[in-house]
Amino acid sequence: MKNNLDWTELDLEALPADFIPRTSYQPVGNPLEYEKAYPETSYSGKKREQFRLAWRRMASVTGQRTLHATVIPPGTSHLFTLRSVSSEIEDQSRTLELLGIFSSIPSDYFVKTSAVADLTESFIKCLPMAQEHLLAPDLILRAARLICLTETYRCLWESTIREPWSPAKTYRNSGSRRAALVEIDALVALMFGLNADELCTIYRTQFPVLRGYELNDLYDSNGRKVPGEINKLYRQRGETLSVDERTWTHPQSKVEYVFEFPFQSFDREEDMRKAYTHFEQLLADKQAEELVK
Repeated sequence: MKNNLDWTELDLEALPADFIPRTSYQPVGNPLEYEKAYPETSYSGKKREQFRLAWRRMASVTGQRTLHATVIPPGTSHLFTLRSVSSEIEDQSRTLELLGIFSSIPSDYFVKTSAVADLTESFIKCLPMAQEHLLAPDLILRAARLICLTETYRCLWESTIREPWSPAKTYRNSGSRRAALVEIDALVALMFGLNADELCTIYRTQFPVLRGYELNDLYDSNGRKVPGEINKLYRQRGETLSVDERTWTHPQSKVEYVFEFPFQSFDREEDMRKAYTHFEQLLADKQAEELVK
């Protein structure tokens, strides 16, 4: 890795089940002392032996999102530029639930408007955290489908979703991943007590970079995001583009894709409102079921 710009976006559709991302960092010094330095939990040994929620420590104030979170698998170490926490209980569903919450526009809005640059554990603990909400299983399922893309996450999937893992059950192309994030925005808004108008106002006024990408992005009939050069040609010439002009080789996987008509863009506000209406009804149904019990 030459510098911070020396990277290529992964082709998630062609990602092998046993894929392990590269790293430019390796531990130095005595490995036993290094391992000893990791803290232990009360129920399962070293923190490094568990799935952990991790987030970028520095707030990204100029990008699409301010808060960048993920789940890192057992055995993974990281630099001080990340922070990570493990679940205090053996059930890992809370880790996936928090990933969903942290991946939402409402949570990002709280971070963005706090004007805090260093996202320490003490700051993160001040963020809204829905507890035992009726919509939590729906949020956990979408978070799992976004993150559990390889064999490394099989046991996380199977211990929380309670069904066998396979690559086909996860979200891999850009269209399905975008749709899942829109649904997560609606779910977390409901969990935080925000209405659809408030969610859309937050998006419209506080996320200009994300909104700009949403206005420009096009997706083909298979849900694949159209690459920039093909997007530009299409806006000039429409559906007169030949198959060759719609063919593109992914720089990471070297897989060749043909982007199929029709191309379409999406209105995120409209999609969030539709998702909100759907989950609002689902929540009402679940609440009614609880009253019957």
